[in-house]
Amino acid sequence: MKRSYYLFLSLIAVSFLWSCKKDYSYESGDADKVVGLGWSLKAADTLKQGCIDTAYYADFAGGKSLTIEGGNNIGNAIYIGLISPTGIISAGNYSSANLTASMEYTSRGVDIYSLSASSDYLDLNVINVNDSVIDAEFSASLTNNVSGKTIVITAGKIKAYIGRHNACGIPPQEGTTAGGGGGTGGGGGTVPPVAVDGDYFPLTQNSWWSYTIPNAAAADTLKILSDKLFNIPGYPNSYRLFRWQFRAKDVDSLFYRRETNGDYIEINSVNAYTTADFDQFQPAEITFLLKTVSLGTSWASQEYSGTVNNVPTKYKYLFNVTGVNGTMTVNNVKYTNVIKVIWRSQVSTSGAAYKDDQVYESDYAKDIGLIYTSDNAGNSLSIKNYQVF
Repeated sequence: MKRSYYLFLSLIAVSFLWSCKKDYSYESGDADKVVGLGWSLKAADTLKQGCIDTAYYADFAGGKSLTIEGGNNIGNAIYIGLISPTGIISAGNYSSANLTASMEYTSRGVDIYSLSASSDYLDLNVINVNDSVIDAEFSASLTNNVSGKTIVITAGKIKAYIGRHNACGIPPQEGTTAGGGGGTGGGGGTVPPVAVDGDYFPLTQNSWWSYTIPNAAAADTLKILSDKLFNIPGYPNSYRLFRWQFRAKDVDSLFYRRETNGDYIEINSVNAYTTADFDQFQPAEITFLLKTVSLGTSWASQEYSGTVNNVPTKYKYLFNVTGVNGTMTVNNVKYTNVIKVIWRSQVSTSGAAYKDDQVYESDYAKDIGLIYTSDNAGNSLSIKNYQVF
């Protein structure tokens, strides 16, 4: 989490515990993973599998619905909905033919297949279901509205917790691997998917975003408002001022701009995201997101040198894109075309090798901006509302 966020915490005097406010489709597994927890299917005889983003009950037209969403780290995603007019979701058969089941499948974050042709179908057998878990198998035929292409899905399986976090119990990947000596164009390698082009961190006048905070009062949100341009002495560029507001009062500010090549830049203290501060203040511009990224894109900041309590210390930042074109559900809202970045500060003390200092996750949605961010201490911000101009 941003250093300004730590200051913000002290202002509102809230004790923060870990609270998983988001569900996303890029997970690579958790320490408490349950074997088989997730989804899998075959399309064109290729295994595709991933994690469960969210599964939840809701009232629907006098009955009850159960929604299950999942994805993986290359943009494949499923959406399955079950409907019971009686208000009870129980073991048994559900199908599109009797309007008790629906499905949508996204391939590589781009092609969306649904029950749109007259010959399409979804047959789903719920093996076990209760208030907290569902285990089901399914098959389907789905059509892409744009291309008219139809895919046949077989051997579909779902195992998910309902209304709680789903640790990922199967590898969230395509199910096929690149051949040796690969890369982009060699020896059978697979070209990583590229994020859909768009603005993933808008800097437009009067745009704003509000975020929920774990364990804060339900009515309390952090609002971030982009409403001013700001010039910093010694730097030739103008920066967009993002004002952090809590209970209608300004509590902090951050400064951003876009490079001429489209990359996203923040100017801040070089140790704004580290455990300890340099003895003397050092500002610098840090690239936190690139205009064009693909799965696996990585970059690093320059190296910053100083002293911490008179001990020679160096810091640097590493960024790695671990998801593109994904889906992510935050505060019960589903976002698409999401880029996930795992980034970290690293520290070297007295000439020793670099080691991780702080680790962060930031998720950006196309034409919306930051929708979720967290740190390895369990602090997080989850988007609630926004308006982008």
